[in-house]
Amino acid sequence: MFDLMITASSDAAPAVAVDGGGLPPSRLHITTPRKDPDMPPTQRMTDDSLRVRQLSHYQFTWTAGKAAENGTWTLQLVLDEGAWEEVLTVTAEDADNLQDVLKNTKSVFYDIDRRVLMFGVTKSGD
Repeated sequence: MFDLMITASSDAAPAVAVDGGGLPPSRLHITTPRKDPDMPPTQRMTDDSLRVRQLSHYQFTWTAGKAAENGTWTLQLVLDEGAWEEVLTVTAEDADNLQDVLKNTKSVFYDIDRRVLMFGVTKSGD
């Protein structure tokens, strides 16, 4: 297990220690030491616990169906530079619409649990 420990005090710069333990970086755990015993225990943040990720790349594919049947469109999402991938089956109309939106949007996020694509980031009031 990869453990990343970050400690800081008012009189010293933060110290960072990483212990790889021989496991792949996709299992990165972040912990913060408790200085106050009354504080609740720290929560381990793992790569798999990130539920909203940024779209890095995407690829549409079409697979031919059996004779006289429609083919199947899929959209592969590569999220956070490959930290997570998702494949969605979409209709031809959705594929066409999504391609237009993806081509014209700089920032796209994907909520893994709800399976929702979110297009663009706009500051409140803009």
